[in-house]
Amino acid sequence: MFKLIESDRKEIVRVWNNDKLIWLKEKELIRSERLELFNEVQSITIFNVGYDWDILEIGDVEIYKSDGRRISRDFNVTDSKKVGAIKSIVGLSPYQIIYYNVRKFRGVS
Repeated sequence: MFKLIESDRKEIVRVWNNDKLIWLKEKELIRSERLELFNEVQSITIFNVGYDWDILEIGDVEIYKSDGRRISRDFNVTDSKKVGAIKSIVGLSPYQIIYYNVRKFRGVS
């Protein structure tokens, strides 16, 4: 089950039994809401995004893990349509680095 998170990089999972809290866990979904994007012309690298995310939204572009590859805590978006859409939304020139605030993302639960 996926949970939509807005402007909060931590997800708190609670398990209730007859209105009594029996388990609580907090996990970091992404390392920071402010992500560093680097335009490598054919792809875009998102630095230090972390591991426990499933969908990121940059502008109106939803980025799934299947749209690229993970390199340690970084993620490289290789889907050409999404790369082009991200470039036009955020105004990313070739070999330019910018910071972008991610507003919506979903974590793996």
